[in-house]
Amino acid sequence: MPDSFNEQLNSHIRVIESLKILKPMIIEVADTIVYALRTGHRIFIFGNGGSASDAQHFAAELTGRFEVSSRKALNCI
Repeated sequence: MPDSFNEQLNSHIRVIESLKILKPMIIEVADTIVYALRTGHRIFIFGNGGSASDAQHFAAELTGRFEVSSRKALNCI
């Protein structure tokens, strides 16, 4: 009987390892978002299907102030 747990764990490890290739792009996107917010621009976040849920969650992270009420909400839709 195959070990499903280890197979799933190894699959996730491979995905995480593959993110190393995307590191420069992730940093560039993060820098662009920070620059936009610091210069008074708004971030538009969108998705379709399951990605819409990811977009809503990301927007909530930027506009919400969980346990840090002193931070202003960041400008995003």
